[in-house]
Amino acid sequence: MNGIEVVFFDMGNTLTHFHRVKSDDDKNEQGLTYLTEYLNKFNHSITIDEVKNGFFKIWMYGIEDRSRTFKEYPIDVFLK
Repeated sequence: MNGIEVVFFDMGNTLTHFHRVKSDDDKNEQGLTYLTEYLNKFNHSITIDEVKNGFFKIWMYGIEDRSRTFKEYPIDVFLK
């Protein structure tokens, strides 16, 4: 990937709040679309369903307790 080792992104309200979409689900969907479009620059076969089910759903399940524990998870380790 031309020297790129990891891609960091924000699926929360921080970067997509300005879109004024209706819900967090809509914001997540927009973020997944942007992430998929970006990843397609390096691999055209990546689909939004792969990003959604192979990464996002697993990641969200893995950080379920974050709002209670305030633990910061090592996303770089997870993405590798």
